[in-house]
Amino acid sequence: MKNILTIALLFNLLNNSFSNIQVDSFLKSVVNNGRVNYGLIQKEKTKQLDSLIQNLNTDLINSNITQSKAVYLNLYNLLVIKQIVTNYPINSPNEIPGFFDKTKFTIKNKATTLNQLENKIIRPTYKDSRVHFALVCGAKGCPPIQQFAFFTDSLDQQLDSVTITALNDQSFIRFQKTGFAEISEIFKWYIADFGGNEKGIKNFINKYRLTNKITEISYYNYDWTLNDFKTVSGSNVATYTPSVLLKKNQFEIQFFNNLYTQTAWRNDQGELQKLGSRGSWNTLMMTFNYGVSKSARFNVGLDINLRSTHNDTEDSKAIDIFKFAQNDQSRTTISTIGPKIKWNPIKKITNFSLQSAFWIPVADSLENKSNRPWLDYDRYTWWTQLFYDKSIGAKYQFFGELDFLLRIPKIGSNVPSSEIIFSTPVSIFISYFPSPKSTIYVQYQYAPTITSYPSFYMQAGIGGKYQVLPQLQVEASYTNFFAGHTQGAGTTFNVGLRYISK
Repeated sequence: MKNILTIALLFNLLNNSFSNIQVDSFLKSVVNNGRVNYGLIQKEKTKQLDSLIQNLNTDLINSNITQSKAVYLNLYNLLVIKQIVTNYPINSPNEIPGFFDKTKFTIKNKATTLNQLENKIIRPTYKDSRVHFALVCGAKGCPPIQQFAFFTDSLDQQLDSVTITALNDQSFIRFQKTGFAEISEIFKWYIADFGGNEKGIKNFINKYRLTNKITEISYYNYDWTLNDFKTVSGSNVATYTPSVLLKKNQFEIQFFNNLYTQTAWRNDQGELQKLGSRGSWNTLMMTFNYGVSKSARFNVGLDINLRSTHNDTEDSKAIDIFKFAQNDQSRTTISTIGPKIKWNPIKKITNFSLQSAFWIPVADSLENKSNRPWLDYDRYTWWTQLFYDKSIGAKYQFFGELDFLLRIPKIGSNVPSSEIIFSTPVSIFISYFPSPKSTIYVQYQYAPTITSYPSFYMQAGIGGKYQVLPQLQVEASYTNFFAGHTQGAGTTFNVGLRYISK
């Protein structure tokens, strides 16, 4: 009996290669529900991953074409994981320059890219449309990665299985009504592998559909968001940067409190001038955002700004503003309310987005009124922001922001209609992630303003964020206005609370 078991085991090893068995064990430890735990691999399994890739490549050199098919599929998926882990944390494989067509790996002693591996070797050699549901590109738009490796002796059944799984997944084949479904752009990109036309695509899909056959199709936008395990049950501090949009039906509620206080300002020569008093302004921005597109490329939202001001002696405290008095030195009211939109204009660059808000003044005489202090701009504000972030290695991230602020006097206000204000602040943040749930950052901003009296300020500061619950994070920061012309020379103290639904 022992001899029979030994022979069976040896036969299994010869047919499948020991490397494929090792890959199977590796995937079972890092894949869950179609997501990859890249953070775990980076922390504990990089050497194991490198060893598996090297062993698979050795197997290719020593095997025939038939035996190589499973090895090629496993190798492709591990090379994708390798690139992501090397550059992690990121939000999308598209953030890595040349991910598919420039980064080269040694495969059978030849420098080969992922595109070449798929389109010059796997597709033309095996001519099997099912491989499109076995090869996973590291994005959520791909068919879900499986928690197993591919084996030579069971490959045909495995390819049937992954194809059936993908083509019966409601998020991959999206039925809108009887007979009509939105399908992945994979079918459009590789239409030659599915009969060369829409009829061939429908026939292929229906062959593997268990219910609800399709008669009409359209294509939804590919989701290039990283298929990261942390987006399911881990951190959202690094994932949901200001550049990233919410998925359809996902929502965000954010409270951000900014307290600015000053006892000096800088004149038109940039010289520091004492005011002899303390002026403080506090803004509580309440924001609601909602995802409305399946491709996570369009969000809508609403901003509500609660403003307070307090003027007092130079030795008074900035926190006195939180007494919320209403007199000739203090004032508190909801000053502006406005809708906003957020859009990802280039679908392959998921870390670039545009946000535009239009704030409407809802309180009277915000700027100048006898016996009442200046509280806010009594103007319509059109605020457009361009966001971009980029991971730097495994622990650092660059974030840049370019703003366009246009303020036009409100109809009926006592502000002259000619007093239009235009400002273009530029902000830079460098973040460090000591853990997946926390970040520390430094920031710098240069903000020129164009009016009849041009001015500018520069501020710099430090801050941090921490995820206290799976969907809840807190933030705190401090900045100092260290240079400028015809602007305040104060400091800010900021705290924020952000909730992001699953």
